[in-house]
Amino acid sequence: MLEKYLKDSKFNVKRFDYKDKQQAKRSNLIATLNKESKKPRIWVISHIDTVSEGDRSLWNHDPFEAYVKDGKIYGRGTSDNGQGVISSIFALKAIKDSGVETYYEPAIALVADEEVGSDYGIKKLIEQG
Repeated sequence: MLEKYLKDSKFNVKRFDYKDKQQAKRSNLIATLNKESKKPRIWVISHIDTVSEGDRSLWNHDPFEAYVKDGKIYGRGTSDNGQGVISSIFALKAIKDSGVETYYEPAIALVADEEVGSDYGIKKLIEQG
């Protein structure tokens, strides 16, 4: 869904899928304003994966359905990095839509695997240039 939104918003998007040691696919997205920019880039990095819910019998509620208790929201990912993902996308979109020229080219990396060392996320992307 994020990849489609970024492409529909006319960003240059590259997807990098890596398999971890358990053969699970770890997806990463890179979005830039210009495909062949010569400007130095300034990166905003957010993670898009979520750790498994584990043993569901240990949950008091369905982990994938948010619920409110004592003024707090509970559920899988309710305090994860979703706000960083969405705010970085809309910040990049605002810069693009404004037409302002910047010294640095803003870019975003939406990465996987941050919970267990980033070997198939940002580390792998950096290794591959």
